[in-house]
Amino acid sequence: MTGQSTTRWSVWLRQHLGQWCVHDPDGVHNGARNAGEDGDGQCGYLEKVVTSRRRVKRGAVLYNGGDKFGSLFYVRSGFFKTCLSAKDGREQVTGFHMVGDIIGVDGISSGQLTTDAVALEDSEVWTMSFDLIEQYSNECASLRFYFLKTLSNEVVRLQNLALLLGSLRSEER
Repeated sequence: MTGQSTTRWSVWLRQHLGQWCVHDPDGVHNGARNAGEDGDGQCGYLEKVVTSRRRVKRGAVLYNGGDKFGSLFYVRSGFFKTCLSAKDGREQVTGFHMVGDIIGVDGISSGQLTTDAVALEDSEVWTMSFDLIEQYSNECASLRFYFLKTLSNEVVRLQNLALLLGSLRSEER
């Protein structure tokens, strides 16, 4: 990306995600600060981890279970489902993801994605390099907090799903 599109993209990142990309070299995060209020005018950590933008057509696969993990995906527009595919062809939906969600978290532990992610409508994702996330999270406490919060949200989502499934009768499951 170059020129005007990069500028629009950077402005959007600062407006919508700016609170998570505050330049914080000392590792001291003041939660009231956000982009543009950090004193030295630097932001950019989040912009550095976003390595590409990708449009995904309705019905197209963003990634498959078994693919090598290397990135997380921020849903910029559209709607996705994640699902597990059984060897006999059955599919179990594990989640629905909309604008603002990060998907691909399931690949962190093993280095391999476990679910398929399929666009339910024309969508756009921003690919975020996990290696860069790790690198810049050491320099930016607010970026580190954002990704820890994302992981925590995924745990809570899975706990709620387990609670829901556990409360259903076997016929309903």
